[in-house]
Amino acid sequence: MPILGYAVLANGQVSLQECDIVKVRVKIGCLLGALFCSVVSSAGEGVIRPSDFVLSIDEDLSRSFCLANEGPESVIDGKSSTSYVNRGGRGSGLIVTPRSGAVRLRSFQLTTGAGNVLSDPTLVAVYGTNDDLESVNHSRGREEDWKFLVQTPVDLPCEREAEDGIFSILNFEEFRSYKFLFLEVRGGMGLPVDVGEIRGWDRFSGRGREVIGSGDQILAVHDLEAASVSPVGESVENLFDGDVKTKYTNRGHLNSGFIVTPSVGPTVVGSFRVVTADDEPNGDPVAWELYGTNDIIESGNHSQGLDETWEMIEAGALQLMDRRGAELPRVYFENSEEYLSYTFVVRGVRGGREVVDVMQMAEFQLFEVEPEVEIVSVTVHLEEGLVTLGWRAPVGALYRIESSGDLLDWDVVVADGLDPNLDAIYSFPLRDGGERYYRLCLSQ
Repeated sequence: MPILGYAVLANGQVSLQECDIVKVRVKIGCLLGALFCSVVSSAGEGVIRPSDFVLSIDEDLSRSFCLANEGPESVIDGKSSTSYVNRGGRGSGLIVTPRSGAVRLRSFQLTTGAGNVLSDPTLVAVYGTNDDLESVNHSRGREEDWKFLVQTPVDLPCEREAEDGIFSILNFEEFRSYKFLFLEVRGGMGLPVDVGEIRGWDRFSGRGREVIGSGDQILAVHDLEAASVSPVGESVENLFDGDVKTKYTNRGHLNSGFIVTPSVGPTVVGSFRVVTADDEPNGDPVAWELYGTNDIIESGNHSQGLDETWEMIEAGALQLMDRRGAELPRVYFENSEEYLSYTFVVRGVRGGREVVDVMQMAEFQLFEVEPEVEIVSVTVHLEEGLVTLGWRAPVGALYRIESSGDLLDWDVVVADGLDPNLDAIYSFPLRDGGERYYRLCLSQ
């Protein structure tokens, strides 16, 4: 961000110039002589420690997603060569409303899809409702009052486009709509659900009238309590271990993230930093939201993380880099509220759902709001070899002055302890040896 700085030229004159902060530790270029900057503070250690309380979360309302020509209508079109493929994976399903009105569903049959055998469902739950449908396509399908009817394992054949045995349901009620949820798939987590056809009858064992078919209203849904899950060795604690070679991976993809309670107690944060993971770039977070709360954390690990009252602090998008393990530009935001815990939720990743099914980061750190330092005057005394600096800053913090000849390596000129009340005008020796740059830093 642009700031005002002072350049002391070779003839001792002082020139007010505009500088740019390029890094968190303030690298400023294109100035001659000794430089004082109006806003210069060190990055600090951040507020999160490796041993702090942290949880993985995924607040997804639904992960339901279908490519073109693979929507739920394919499962009732009478063609085994077409499939309903839901990229939400386990927990995906459908809601079907028979056009004939309320019916008594007592048996059903599945046909395998044309795709990967590992995407065959292996566990099915069935529900019924007589409510008017308010759920929409690709939602969780929970807007209605659903009655649980049955949960049954299914052992579909490995052959493609093949019918399985018929499953009976002990159901004596008529319902206007039915919901099928495919809770597990043959290949496990991370794979889509693939179903070729579904048929239903009003009597046991596939007898009687067929009550599900082409022309019925049908919706794709996805409903798991939470889709948050991390592979072994890639848990959320890795975010704060200081090692860019480890990472936090959440297969909940979009809307996953974490809750952290810093052990330092209540904090007022004003910035954060992300380091990208070391491999898959498509899992890099892009869109993000940060929330704070002072509630006691009641959410569990790998839950939705919604058992507390969360206040939004800020939202935005990260500036990504192609290099892996890269420290992204620090993100600053306005905040004056103090919180005990924070939740960081990733709303978008670099690659879409059709490309990648994970969100991942190597490191994350929150930083408290830093007091602003304003340089009000600079006077150079060439004969005495001194520089006098006039400045002001919020009381309650101490500062130090550092010097550099190349804007990379910084030496302490005046050690920690400058008080904005007592040392608002301060003189120190002007260093020899060519161009010198100075900065005023917040003490640790």
